[in-house]
Amino acid sequence: MPTPPRVAHLIPLHTLAEQLAPSYATANNREPHEVYDEVMSGLDKGGLRQPLLDAVWTSLVKERPRLDEAALVERLAKAMTNRKGQGPRPMEAISSVREKMNALMAMIDINVGRASDTARAALETEQGQKMLQQSIKATGEWLAHRILAASRPKGQPDG
Repeated sequence: MPTPPRVAHLIPLHTLAEQLAPSYATANNREPHEVYDEVMSGLDKGGLRQPLLDAVWTSLVKERPRLDEAALVERLAKAMTNRKGQGPRPMEAISSVREKMNALMAMIDINVGRASDTARAALETEQGQKMLQQSIKATGEWLAHRILAASRPKGQPDG
């Protein structure tokens, strides 16, 4: 199922950056507020936003196969309107998930001019591109899980 256009409106670039900033900050030994603009710029300049949105949508569909597109988009809308329209509270991914995000974080570094020529060359290889795709998929899965958790009423199981 292709990603509905409304997904990009529900998860704008600034929200993606806000959600990824804590993990990116940890990877770079910095504070989330220090890296927010870099994450936003790195996602935007590198054309990473749409592949990340596609990964989130694919994960949502996989997690909720019984929901049709309209119901799933409404679920997403509900999650993203929690916290006054800001979506799930930003938090750092656990280390095992952060490890899977490394190639995406490295590509953000490349896009903002922080990465070495060696890192750039590594990600330009066929293997590097495969790693980047796996990293985007893992990040999308993590974000989808957080979105679904944010969309459920407190004290009720996810379903």
